[in-house]
Amino acid sequence: VVVLGSAGLGQDSKKQRPRYTGVFAGSTDGIIRCSTASQPSKAGLLTSSSLVPLIGLKLLRAEVPSANLLFASKKSGVRHFFELPFCNHVVEHISNPLGSAAVTRLKNSFSQYPLWLGVSDAARWSADGHEVSSDDVVFPFALLLKPTAQLVSISAQHQERFLEALQCIPVGATIFDVFAVASPEEANNVHGGSSSPELIGTVRTTTPFLQSCFGDEQLFFRHQRMEEDLELAPDTWRACLKQNDDVRGGQGENLRNLGAAQLASTMIGQCPLMR
Repeated sequence: VVVLGSAGLGQDSKKQRPRYTGVFAGSTDGIIRCSTASQPSKAGLLTSSSLVPLIGLKLLRAEVPSANLLFASKKSGVRHFFELPFCNHVVEHISNPLGSAAVTRLKNSFSQYPLWLGVSDAARWSADGHEVSSDDVVFPFALLLKPTAQLVSISAQHQERFLEALQCIPVGATIFDVFAVASPEEANNVHGGSSSPELIGTVRTTTPFLQSCFGDEQLFFRHQRMEEDLELAPDTWRACLKQNDDVRGGQGENLRNLGAAQLASTMIGQCPLMR
């Protein structure tokens, strides 16, 4: 796939420079992986949501490790793979599908914020390998992949047979529009309807989708801990993610003070722009 930064999009109008740094500031080649966190239902037995779609983007950079961005769709499941948009935060308020004990284990072994995924590494180096200083790194709080109408149509025709749907996607097709939300405060505005996610680019295919053992067993996508983003972000971000004992949706009640806990729900269908 190739991610294309559209001309004039994602620009800081006052300073006339890209709003975000690293690969967000320019086009880059990469690899996309589509998978599901749940076993698809058997053919003919689909009665409700059966897939929990996941997307991995590995964006290649010269002379430095690739940038890895991970996304999920609605964690309670969808009827077909590209039914709804994908977000790097999977914290919409539903009954916790993992269970409190599982979330606790994730917190202890991986991150205090296991259902929030960072994106700051993608802003640290450009596609040509140029390193951005820590003081100049700028990255969004959240990213969204919105499937195009063509992709949704192909996906709907195949329902839970998403591997068949992937093989029907033509080379050269634009499959996603890429949107960004700058901060938790902006996420609150998006949820409240006073603002919309910002279009910063597109994703299109340059080769067919393939099934492969290499993709399953040797191609790895790095999960970036949210703590790495918080080290570079304003203190207000950490306040937004402050936890308490409520693990509903994976995080605490404090999130709702800024509307961030509703971000994923907003991004996957409640915002008019996303419909």
